[in-house]
Amino acid sequence: MVIENISLALRTVLNERFDILFIPDYDNGNEPVDDYATVGVTIVNQVHQSDSNYIVRTDTITERLKQDFRVLVTLTFYGNSAYNMAFQTQAALKMSEIKQRLFYENCLSIMDVTNIRRVPELRETKYIQRATFDATILTSYEQLSDIDWFNIVGYSADYKDTDIQYTTYVPQEP
Repeated sequence: MVIENISLALRTVLNERFDILFIPDYDNGNEPVDDYATVGVTIVNQVHQSDSNYIVRTDTITERLKQDFRVLVTLTFYGNSAYNMAFQTQAALKMSEIKQRLFYENCLSIMDVTNIRRVPELRETKYIQRATFDATILTSYEQLSDIDWFNIVGYSADYKDTDIQYTTYVPQEP
């Protein structure tokens, strides 16, 4: 779900800004007739080891795990305007308006954008224009899990040492 949310956030912002359609890569849909671009999460790397912490309330205990990730997103452009759209999108991802919107609305922070690569693709009898570049994004993931409440902890054991006398503690119900 996290990967789909990252792709959806980028596609939403870019579809509102540009005239071409940004779609998810590998979505099994029909190929658009007009020029288009695909957005796909290529690599998700855990940035550091996260520690769990606990939130104690009067009625529950919640375990909270927060983890940071470095995500590599690949944007690929198809059609006659592939190179122009790649250039314009690359520039837009470096602008403060787009960066702030992605950060404040989706907790995505664009760290780096690579060079545009020209990679024409052979389709049946002709080549179609294709350009691609990658964006490195930082984000975090938080998971909360309620822990069942317990009100007593007991320990019971039988020791087989004849020299020392131990007592066994059995908790009593309140």
